[in-house]
Formats: sequence, structure tokens, C-alpha cells
Amino acid sequence: MSSYAIFTDAAIELIRDEIPENVHVIPMDVLFGEEIVTIYGDESADFHKNFYQRIKNEELPSTSMIPSIKYEESFREVLEKGQDLIYFSLSSQITGTLTQAELAKNILEKEFPDQKMYLIDSLAACSIAGIPLDKAIKNLEAGMSVEENAAFLEKARQDVMGIGIAMSLTHLYRGGRLSASSALLGTALSIKPLLNFDTEGKLTPFAKARGLKMAHKEILRQIQDHGLKEGPCIISHCDNEKEAEKIKGLIEEEFPQYEIRIQPLSPVVGAHLGPEALIVTTEGERF
Repeated sequence: MSSYAIFTDAAIELIRDEIPENVHVIPMDVLFGEEIVTIYGDESADFHKNFYQRIKNEELPSTSMIPSIKYEESFREVLEKGQDLIYFSLSSQITGTLTQAELAKNILEKEFPDQKMYLIDSLAACSIAGIPLDKAIKNLEAGMSVEENAAFLEKARQDVMGIGIAMSLTHLYRGGRLSASSALLGTALSIKPLLNFDTEGKLTPFAKARGLKMAHKEILRQIQDHGLKEGPCIISHCDNEKEAEKIKGLIEEEFPQYEIRIQPLSPVVGAHLGPEALIVTTEGERF
């Protein structure tokens, strides 16, 4: 058994098909009115299709942060086995979950004073946090110490860039992220907002593309300017595999060194970005 475990939450995507035994994903809840839909991070293609169809049918989802008691219960399970732990959280700029984890840590430190708990803000979400997390998992499997791996994540979290495309301005308006007039005008002009997580972990719009063709050009330009141009490239989508495949083809043509993987976007993040949204993630420089 490893001397430590790695935790993350369901808003961060693992870029592997199987979760190792010593890696734990803490579930998160999406609410449709009073109905609670728990996201575990391993949802099926049918689940994703049904989830976004509900949003298209004008059901407005919301999300809730993980309570401290859930962290306390989850962390205690590994601490009782004598293991240390690392928790790589969803960005603290968009949720209070890291604060809840810190509350749990303060309680557990009194019970387990000799064990180490590293709580690290990913400053991101979905595959943007998933790439450094996957490297940390490989480090764990290779025998890297918990101290070294925590220090690795502190640095590696900044070495990833992600570009999001919001497809539905109506969804952004319904969620309070866009005014009615901006949504109406933007829809008429086929405006596609482009977003990224900045160096502080804030999800911010950085450009507006008129139509998908211009959005594609902007993605390729940002990869050219900021991307590493080799290694993993993740295209995460909100039930929009056709568009994901199109973007994959464009990236392969321009940057053939990338190892491109298409996967569903976490519904916790997709609940805010809306149906058919996509995020393209590569190693590189945040901007």
C-alpha cells in the first residue's frame, strides 16, 4: 500500500479510464430545482446526453459545494490506515470547497497529528486541472514522496492552459452571467464567448468570436502563442462530440505532435457553461 493517497473532486476530470485504488474522487451535487443529481466523475455517455437534454429543455441547474463533514469522513478513511494525503481542489475563485476542506483538516490534525495533509488549490477545473493531477498520480505510482508530489502540483498547476467555448448565450443569460440584450444580440450575430482560467484561478472571458470558424482560429492562435505543442491535448465537451472531433482534426493538422483525447466535460462545470460547450486543454502558459 502507498504511504499516501490523492483526493480530488468531481469537477476535475481524470484523463484516464480507470481510477487507481489510492486515488479518490469526492462526489459533487448538481441540483435541478429540489432534485439532487450526484456527480461521481465516471458518468456514462447516456447520462451526459440526458443531463444536457434537460438543460436544453430549459431546466436550469445549480451546483453546491462539498460540505466539510464530507471531507472529514473521506480524509479520515485514509488517515486511519496510516496514510498521508494530498487534496487537489476545484479553483477557490469559483467555489468554497477548499475552505470546507480546510475546516475538515483543522479537526483531523488534532486526531492525527503525525500525518500530513496537503490541500492544494488547482486554480482551475475539469481537464485543466486533470493534466497536472494525472502527472501527480504517475508520480505517486513511481514512488515520489508526498512532500515532493505536493510541491510538484503547486508548480505544475500553472503549466496548463485551457480555452473554453460557450455555445449557448441563452443559458448564460438564464444563469445570470449575461444580460438579456447581450444574449439576444450575441445570438443574432453568432457570437461565441471564449473563456479561460487565468493565473489566479478565475474563469474569465478573454475574447468573442463571430461564429465557430473564428472560434477555431482563436483556439489555434492561443495554442500557437501559449501551448507546449506536444504531449496531451484534451478536448472536453458537453454532449458535443461532433464539434470535438472537428476541433481535433484542426489541431492534428496544425500540431501533429499532440496526443489528443476527447472526453465528456464534468457536468459540475457543464452546468454553468451550458449544452454543447467545449474546453480545449494543453500543457503551456496560462494567460
